[in-house]
Amino acid sequence: MEIFCAAISVTLTQLPAIILRYLPFSKLVTHKQKKTLLSCYTIWFILENILLFVLADNSEISPLFYRLAIFLGATVYFFINVIIIKKMFF
Repeated sequence: MEIFCAAISVTLTQLPAIILRYLPFSKLVTHKQKKTLLSCYTIWFILENILLFVLADNSEISPLFYRLAIFLGATVYFFINVIIIKKMFF
């Protein structure tokens, strides 16, 4: 149970950053893009929780593990945004 709570807490720390990345584009994206973003965010959230749970169960949760989990999770969310919200980043 402790490992599950740690995995959830790592992924929940990324939610404010996701919201802040989405807000500037919220009025510019279409309804279809919003649905796609929400589904991709949800799928990655679930996959990341499962992945972190399995990795944390097989190894020790250290500060390095925590930093890598935050960095890699945020990177995936960033690429989801770049792929779905095209033409508005650059």
